[in-house]
Amino acid sequence: MQFPHWIRWALGAAVVALAVVGCSRSAQSHLDRGNAYLEKDNVPAAVLEFRNAVEKNPMFAPARSPSRCARRTCCRPTRTPS
Repeated sequence: MQFPHWIRWALGAAVVALAVVGCSRSAQSHLDRGNAYLEKDNVPAAVLEFRNAVEKNPMFAPARSPSRCARRTCCRPTRTPS
């Protein structure tokens, strides 16, 4: 069955729009994922999610504080036995 071109274009545009909307996450969802990673002691992944939250919304204060704390524990130099 042959569809008119305008129907194909409309369906294609709808698929692309849904893909774009479905792939974008909010700052809050990045914060939630970061907190979940922190609970699992996966600090590098948590820091990445907190950075993504701040990148999405630079004024999103809840993502700034955990990121600082997590980065401090992640980047703390390890002591070697002497």
